[in-house]
Amino acid sequence: MHEPEKLVDFLRSEPLDAFLQLEALRDERGRISRAQKAFGPMASFALEQLHVRIKAVAKTPDLYRSGWLFTQRSLEQCTSEAVARVKSLWLRGSSFTDLTTGAGVDAFFASRAGMPLFLAEQDPLLRSMLVHNFRNVENNLNIVADGMAYVKSTPCPESAPKEGGPILFDHAEMVDANDSMSRHSIGSVAYLDPDRRPGGRRTYSWHDSLPNVIVLMPRLMSSFDSVWVKSSPMTDPIESMRAWDGHTTDVFAICWQGELKELLFRVQRWKSDDCRLHAVYIYEHDPCATTFAIPGQMTTNRTNEGGPPPFHLFTRSLFESTTSPIYPSVAKQGDLLFEPHAGLKRLNLSTQYAAAMGYTQMAPHIPYYLVKSEHTPRQNQVPGRLFRIRDVLQYQPKTLVRQLKSMGISRAMMASKGFFLSVAQLRSTLNIPDGADAYLIFTTLAGRKPVCIVADLL
Repeated sequence: MHEPEKLVDFLRSEPLDAFLQLEALRDERGRISRAQKAFGPMASFALEQLHVRIKAVAKTPDLYRSGWLFTQRSLEQCTSEAVARVKSLWLRGSSFTDLTTGAGVDAFFASRAGMPLFLAEQDPLLRSMLVHNFRNVENNLNIVADGMAYVKSTPCPESAPKEGGPILFDHAEMVDANDSMSRHSIGSVAYLDPDRRPGGRRTYSWHDSLPNVIVLMPRLMSSFDSVWVKSSPMTDPIESMRAWDGHTTDVFAICWQGELKELLFRVQRWKSDDCRLHAVYIYEHDPCATTFAIPGQMTTNRTNEGGPPPFHLFTRSLFESTTSPIYPSVAKQGDLLFEPHAGLKRLNLSTQYAAAMGYTQMAPHIPYYLVKSEHTPRQNQVPGRLFRIRDVLQYQPKTLVRQLKSMGISRAMMASKGFFLSVAQLRSTLNIPDGADAYLIFTTLAGRKPVCIVADLL
């Protein structure tokens, strides 16, 4: 085992940098022998960095360019830079303590000049990397090995607001609890990203994660004003809220690159009779900085040059009515079809968003919504995917195949929503391979009418 400081020095060395740049352009044959010849016992570590740097360019581009260091495992487990930048808008307080720091991406973007920053990480190599990665951070920075020991030594905040009382930030600035950004600036903040693969097996239970957040939460709530817990997209948000017995005040479902990346829970020391659900969609392109204002609700496109990437935020209270007035409609040629992003779906906010935007629905069980012409949005203003319908065809396999061929469709992307056959079964039955000629949505309309919606992704 190499000493952490020597490994960090090796990662920063010019010979390794020159080797990695050259190998990125060369054939893989003979690469292992070349690494062994150049670095001896450090060869495997050098080769790992070749893969790490390629992935870091896509996942953490700005941090990579600034010289951040990662191991393969820390890069795989860390938050993507785009997601971390957006999360930093809510991870705000008078101090920030990351009890499961890892690579430190979340803590880096959550930190602000002069704010006390406490990082806990058990892996000695990652601690050495954190010293390097945070070398230019203007904070009162403290990196420790045992986060739980640090928590036990942390006194309870003396000025924590009482239940129902005003929320204070830095003991001076009054914060508007109704604003989706400032309402989270409430003092000392703790952050955890529990390991959900202890021993190499995946778990979705808080009790089986490391550390066990259920056991720790009472102590954490007594030591910090706000505790934020990152979780897998597969975690049941309702069950998690129940586990913390009324102390969960916010749940964020964050979607990027078309995928739900994580759920983020905010747990407060005082109980609340409400919990707010936030569906966040990070754009991969400029959404033209448009703000949608819906009376009494929150649904916003936000941009911030030099800060987080543009994103769409949709917020609802858990205890608001889950039934929104949304009207049925018949899909026809030329209509626009909206598919909500995965965050809206995970928090069961799709219908509420569609109703707020004035969209209609083909059938209650179908997660696609029809956009009226007077509400036609631009594709880069939509928190999800937008399709234009070519046609709505009855599902009669032989006839359908002929109709698709007459439309020039021999390959297609498919989706099966509320349909009696899976995508795999449909491909086998219709003999249509994957491709980009069109997008076929198989579903069942009112009256148990099976149809194929032929559409183009905008």
